[in-house]
Amino acid sequence: MDRDEAKRLTLDALQHTLDGDFDRASENVTRLFATKNPSTLYLACGGWAGSSEVALERVHGERAEGEWTLADVHPGGLGASPEETFALRFITAYCNGDWPTTAALFSAAARAEGKQLAKSMAALLKISAYLNAKALGTAVQQ
Repeated sequence: MDRDEAKRLTLDALQHTLDGDFDRASENVTRLFATKNPSTLYLACGGWAGSSEVALERVHGERAEGEWTLADVHPGGLGASPEETFALRFITAYCNGDWPTTAALFSAAARAEGKQLAKSMAALLKISAYLNAKALGTAVQQ
């Protein structure tokens, strides 16, 4: 799979999630995982985090000074699960241009046992969809 196809699948997964078409979103994510290519999966995480950054700027305005904080991304602080915490920290690091942290978070999730990376990426997609829906003044379809 080339980068353009991976980008398309990444953004389509987000759009399908916003539309409430979770089966199609899942199909796109499954195709990304089928590559078994960490670069492709990291690209997807970056795509969802980048979309979250645009959504945050739409809600809060551009950051003139300082960095984005967890409170900006999620007023309640850290997530209720390790996967949500991964997603919130990844988005915050991405929005701040902290590439070493995004790489370290991704690497840790990829090395964890079980389906930690898949669960973490699902949480990232979910939170990105929520932030985008909030920016658009809509709700994610259930």
